Amino acid sequence: MAEKDQGAKAIIQLRPADFIRQVLPDGEYQGPLETDVATEPQLVLDTLYRIRYHGIDCAIDIEIQAAYDKDMPQRLFEYGSSRHAGA
Repeated sequence: MAEKDQGAKAIIQLRPADFIRQVLPDGEYQGPLETDVATEPQLVLDTLYRIRYHGIDCAIDIEIQAAYDKDMPQRLFEYGSSRHAGA
């Protein structure tokens, strides 16, 4: 299933502003952000973009998953938690 994950990721990366506009119509694409969010343990996001949403600067993490992954909720928590976000 990794091939499907990579294909979808590539499509989003080709036109991120269009993708953001489809999934978050009020979001304004501002550019990419670094996807390597922690070194211990190594955490690398699929895609991380800077957006402006209702006048507020935000980050949006888009994780592509072609099949069910029981560990995905925990991984998303770790990606966004202060424990790994440099706090």
